[in-house]
Amino acid sequence: MVKLCSLVIGCIWVLVSPGGRSANGAELEPRLRAEGDRPRVGQVLELTVDAAAASADSVRVIVRSRGAQQRLEPVKSVDGKLTYRTTPQHAATYMVATTIEPPADAAERTWRFEKWFFRLPGPDASGSASATARFPQTLELTPLVDPMHVPLGTDLPIRVKFNDADLKDAKLRVQKPTRANEPPAVIEAPATNAQGLTNIRIDAAGVWTLSLVHTAARERAPDAKPDRFESVMTFAAGGPQADGR
Repeated sequence: MVKLCSLVIGCIWVLVSPGGRSANGAELEPRLRAEGDRPRVGQVLELTVDAAAASADSVRVIVRSRGAQQRLEPVKSVDGKLTYRTTPQHAATYMVATTIEPPADAAERTWRFEKWFFRLPGPDASGSASATARFPQTLELTPLVDPMHVPLGTDLPIRVKFNDADLKDAKLRVQKPTRANEPPAVIEAPATNAQGLTNIRIDAAGVWTLSLVHTAARERAPDAKPDRFESVMTFAAGGPQADGR
């Protein structure tokens, strides 16, 4: 039995964008985890979201594939951890998108957005347009091609938006795959241009994690502490990790 949280989610690193800085400079712990066997067609996939102090109503989990999407409802809540279940029905690239919103009246507010991509092996060799679709995430990392189908040695284009506007000069933090006995390989992607675009060279097979932290003044409350926005994107490139075997 293999836990996908160790296979697919990995470690998540903070990036400070020009709009603000991380509160503590430490690693962001993953909030979305997949438990049990690797995903298979027709088998239940269990997802756990660490909602911390957030209520279940403030957490959204959406699964998208082949142009269709489904919002999941929690089946269990224990100590702030919400459990969701979904059953993949076909071979394709899947994206799980999560949003965790803070209480509106909190003194310090943090929004958390995640995207996790996984692929079930099959004839979907050309990639999936669902993987490149945008979600209503305030701080969003959107691949312009299916990240599960990027050939090694080529670039993965990423667009960064904040409040639906292209975010310029943001520098994604990128954790590259390494061998088990090697330290994490963390790099900084080139700053996004005026269109919010940057390219990441995919030069190794395994799990990749992109992350960004951005802060912004709270609307209609300029004297309050700035709001914090965290966005994370995780996928596997090349090899058996990318096709679920």
